Amino acid sequence: MPIHSMYARFASCGGMPLRWSVGAMSLGLSLREELMNPDDRAKFENDLIHQRLTWLGTFEGLLFVANSYGKYPYLLPIVGFLIAFSIDVGIREANDALTKLDAQPPRSWRRSFMPGVAIPKIIAVTWLVILWRISG
Repeated sequence: MPIHSMYARFASCGGMPLRWSVGAMSLGLSLREELMNPDDRAKFENDLIHQRLTWLGTFEGLLFVANSYGKYPYLLPIVGFLIAFSIDVGIREANDALTKLDAQPPRSWRRSFMPGVAIPKIIAVTWLVILWRISG
């Protein structure tokens, strides 16, 4: 009998899978994805997008406020850009997973203006403009 069927316990909250664990060791995402049905996987990916956008709003809001003090004129825009870029990559991966699950409409020009797609790019461009204005 495989270890994941003997010792794995499924931790859940309100029907949403949180993790598969074997004792103190967490199993990888691929096992979780294999064991979830497509609707749960789509909800999981949408929750990841939501979390990433929440992190983006929190981090960028704090960085915009800190940048207004002008103490680190080059560091904060660079950090802000890198955070926005990182979150954009994560959201793009989640959207690709949703596309594979047929859980979202096909790609079109309107998809570029969806908040999960547009907001990280807008914030990244804003930081680049701030950095350009500081250096020029």
